[in-house]
Amino acid sequence: MNAIKTLAKLHNWNVPTVCPICGGELELSENHCQLKCVNDFCQSKTAGRINKWTGILDVKEFGLRTINLLIDNGIVDSISSLYKMDLNKIAKIEGMGKRSAEKMKKELDAHKEMTLAKFIAGYNIEGVGEKVIENIIKFYNFKTLSDFYSSTSSQRFVCDGVGSVISTKLAEGLKALKSDMEKTLKFVTIKNASPKKVVAGGSLGGKSFCFTGAASMPRKKLWELVEKNGGIVHEGIKKDTDYLVLADVNSTSGKAKAARKQGITLLSEADFVKMCGV
Repeated sequence: MNAIKTLAKLHNWNVPTVCPICGGELELSENHCQLKCVNDFCQSKTAGRINKWTGILDVKEFGLRTINLLIDNGIVDSISSLYKMDLNKIAKIEGMGKRSAEKMKKELDAHKEMTLAKFIAGYNIEGVGEKVIENIIKFYNFKTLSDFYSSTSSQRFVCDGVGSVISTKLAEGLKALKSDMEKTLKFVTIKNASPKKVVAGGSLGGKSFCFTGAASMPRKKLWELVEKNGGIVHEGIKKDTDYLVLADVNSTSGKAKAARKQGITLLSEADFVKMCGV
């Protein structure tokens, strides 16, 4: 009996055990607050994956509603299928037309060049953002997608800023998505990331920072400040995170409460910028 059925029986709850979209089995999330479909190719997950891909590449014309229309009409079923879309079929979808189809193709063609970190992060593997992949690439000196498959150990990605849980999720995601990733590589170009200038023993001296909420500058600019000054970026709060940077240090948000509980220092954006000497 899985955890959902056990809890339902214990508390006499009427809890769904199968996904309403694909009929796959549902499981509890790690924090026991959500139900998740275990089917990696559930239509809902596929739509979310494509939405993440087009979003991280800044491809226009692909909102979630449009993506679901493409899936419902059998035009796409994966990221790689985006690059093989039949424009005539798209043009026949009510409310879209030939012009919409041409715009989609033009947008995709204009965003075919990307870093390896962006490529993998675009596949929307749970808990694995672009910064996590960048940390792994930097630590292990990975150059190609094949490097990520050089070992079968679920712990092969553990490094600074990447713990055991994230390593396992990434390993499982890469295994499930390997076939489509290899197909997508035939349509896009992986470019080398520009080397980042890091000040050895800089003002942040190896301290780790996590950012949350709205800020006066883009998140990537904040990450760059950390790295240029010898610090480490964490995309989520970890046991070894030193600072959580947020707008209000008196915040009562869930992340702020979790940080206080773990003894992590809360820091305003203004104070963070001062630490960087800006």
